[in-house]
Amino acid sequence: KQWYQRRVPITAGMHDLDSTVHQETGEVQQEISVFCEKAKKMTKEEWELEQQPILNTFKRIMEIADEKVSLSTQLHASVSRYLQKLEKELGKFKAELEADS
Repeated sequence: KQWYQRRVPITAGMHDLDSTVHQETGEVQQEISVFCEKAKKMTKEEWELEQQPILNTFKRIMEIADEKVSLSTQLHASVSRYLQKLEKELGKFKAELEADS
């Protein structure tokens, strides 16, 4: 139970990141739709100016995705350490049971 309680912030953080990515992706899809409708009538300067917010949103989404990967890696490492600890404890317990037999 103690291990689980320490990991809740990581999983809660992952949920927050997922929500943010979902929201940002929806927003950028709308921005792209509007941009594509207006792109034919834009000058090159307008095109470059209008695409910048879209590129910035994509950059934010990628940064969040990188953070999700980092959190996943941390969580995997924690779970692996915990499993190793459990396997070690199980080995000790089995040895004690055999010694008592």
